[in-house]
Amino acid sequence: MKLTKSFIKIIMVAIILLVLFSCEKDHDGIKSKVSFFPDGETILFSATNNSVSNIYTYNLLTEKLQSITKNVDSDYVYYEPSLSPGVSKIVFSAMNKSKYREGTQIYIMDSKGSKIERLTKDVAWDMNPIFTPDSKEIIFNRTLGFAPENAFGATQWDVDIYSIGIDGANLNKITNRSFLGIGKISISADGQSILFSALPDKNIAGLEDFTENAPTLIFLANRYNPEPLNPFIVLGTRSNYDPNFSPDGRKIAFVSFSKYSKGFIYNVFTMDKDKKNIKQITDNDSFNEDPVFSPDMKTILFLSDKDRDQNYQLMQVNSDGTGLREIKIFQKYE
Repeated sequence: MKLTKSFIKIIMVAIILLVLFSCEKDHDGIKSKVSFFPDGETILFSATNNSVSNIYTYNLLTEKLQSITKNVDSDYVYYEPSLSPGVSKIVFSAMNKSKYREGTQIYIMDSKGSKIERLTKDVAWDMNPIFTPDSKEIIFNRTLGFAPENAFGATQWDVDIYSIGIDGANLNKITNRSFLGIGKISISADGQSILFSALPDKNIAGLEDFTENAPTLIFLANRYNPEPLNPFIVLGTRSNYDPNFSPDGRKIAFVSFSKYSKGFIYNVFTMDKDKKNIKQITDNDSFNEDPVFSPDMKTILFLSDKDRDQNYQLMQVNSDGTGLREIKIFQKYE
C-alpha cells in the first residue's frame, strides 16, 4: 500500500484526535508511554478508570497500583507524565475537554501529586514533556494552527520543539521547521542530543527521494544547535515513530511500519545510536508504540493496540525479542 504524504497527514491528525478525545468509559486503561523509576520495578503513566483520568504508579513486582493525582472530573485529562532524574518532580500535559480550544498545557508537580503548577500559558497544544538530565528545564513539542473541528481539512500544521524552565520562565524554541507533526521526544543522558520522530514539510537534506511521499522519520539533533537537521533513513521508506534512548545512550528503541492488514501494523525495533545492528523485537499484527528500555536494559515496555480502538495493552518483552507478555494493570484489560 502506497502511503502518500497527504494520507499520512490525515492519519497523524486522526491519531492525535484519538489521543485527545479517547478517554471515554469504554476506553478505560493506560493512555501514555511509561516512565521508569530508577529501581526498575515501578512505572509512571496516565490512565483512565471509570472515565476519569489520573496519573498512576505501578510496581511490576508487587502489582501495587497507586493514584498520584486525585482528579474526579471526567472533562480533565492528563497526558504523558514524565519523571525527573532525581525522582522529586513529575511533568505532564493536561487539558479540559470542555475548553479544548485552549489546547493542552504543561504542568509540574512533586512526586506525591501535590504543588501542581502550570508552566505554559499560551493557547497551543503543548505535549510530550520530558525533563532535561539536570532537571532544570522541560523539553516538549508545541502545535500551533491546529483545531480539532477542522483538522481533517488542515493544509498546514506548525509543530516544533521548545524548552522552558521548571519555574515557567525562559521559553525557548529549539527547532524552527514547522513540522507537520512531532511525536515523543527523548534526550541523551548528557543533555546534548534530542531524539524525536517527525513528519517533515519543508526541505530537509536527505529527503530528495521522498519529495512527494515523505514518511515520518526519526531525527537526532543537537539540543543547542539543531541545524543542519538530518534524518535517520532506516528501513527504507518506512515510517518510524517513538524513538527512545536506552539508559546508557548507546541504543535506540522505536516502532516502524510493517504492513497494512485491517489497519496499520507497527512493530518494535532496536538499533545502535549509529543506526547499525537494527533488530526487529516484535512480530505481530498490532499497532505497537512507545517502547521504553528498563533501567537495566534487559526488557522493553511498550503499548499495543491490537484492535485499533485505543484500548491499549501494556506489554513487556526481553530486549532480544523473547518472553513477550501482557502486564494487566486494570481489570478492564482482561
